[in-house]
Parts: sequence; C-alpha cells; structure tokens
Amino acid sequence: MIKRYFITLLLVVGAGAVIFNYYETYSDSPWTRDGQVSAYIVSITPRVTGQVTEVYVDDNSRVEKGDLLFEIDPAIYSAAYHKAVATQGQAQALLSKARNNLQRTSELEKRMHGAVPTLTLNNLTNEVESAAANLDLAKANVEEAKLNLKYTKVYAPTDGYITN
Repeated sequence: MIKRYFITLLLVVGAGAVIFNYYETYSDSPWTRDGQVSAYIVSITPRVTGQVTEVYVDDNSRVEKGDLLFEIDPAIYSAAYHKAVATQGQAQALLSKARNNLQRTSELEKRMHGAVPTLTLNNLTNEVESAAANLDLAKANVEEAKLNLKYTKVYAPTDGYITN
C-alpha cells in the first residue's frame, strides 16, 4: 500500500516539476500569436483636373465597385467637347469643298485636255488628302473631349471603405 502511495506521490511531484518548468520557460520568453493586419489601399485620383463640385460619399462609408464618389466641374470639359464637335463639322465642310474643287477641275481636264495644269491637279489632290487628315484629327479630338467629359465623374474602382 505504501508502494502505491509512493508511486502516486512520485507522479504528482513529477507533474508538478513539469508544470513548474513550463511556467518558468513561459515567464522568461512568453509565447504569443503575433499577427499583422494590413489594408489594401487604393488611391483615388481623377484623370482630369478641376474643382470638385459634389462629393457623394462620407468618410468611413462602405462603397461598392462602380459607385459614384465625386464629380469635377464639367463646364470646361463640356465646352471643349462642343468646340471639338464644331471643329469636326468645319473639317467635314472643308473636306467636301476640297473634293468638289478636285472633282470639278478633273471633269474640266477630262473635257478639255490641257485646260488645267498638272500642278493645279496635284495641289487639289493634296488639299483633299490634307482635309481628310484634318477630319481624322478632328474626330480624334471629339473622342478625347468626350472621354475627358466622362472622366469628370469618378467612380469606385473596387469594393471597400472610404478613408481620408
């Protein structure tokens, strides 16, 4: 019976020694679960410059991808768009005029060979090509002005929270 008590006492003392050892080790260098939390930050900058006229979100509010965040004053970009459309119309008219001049002169040359100098025909052909290039440039300017007008509205590129 004493043997049984002795074995039990020995096990209790051994368990106490192990627990004491772990306690001392943990006191000297505690074990923790360190972690870092980092946010994926997306900078929002408009593609065009200007004064912000309206802000549609509050600080620390949740936004979905595609939500309108703010709007830049579109007046300048609207005027530039209308100016580009007018320039395109003007370029179209100049191209029509150059084509008409070339066609009229070419028909005159066909009816009366030698009535129009070759240099004049070449110049008129060059005017048509130049007017066509100017029309292409005007179309590109209209597209650019349309994009700039569209860029006055800034949308959320991803889901998340707005912070300052």
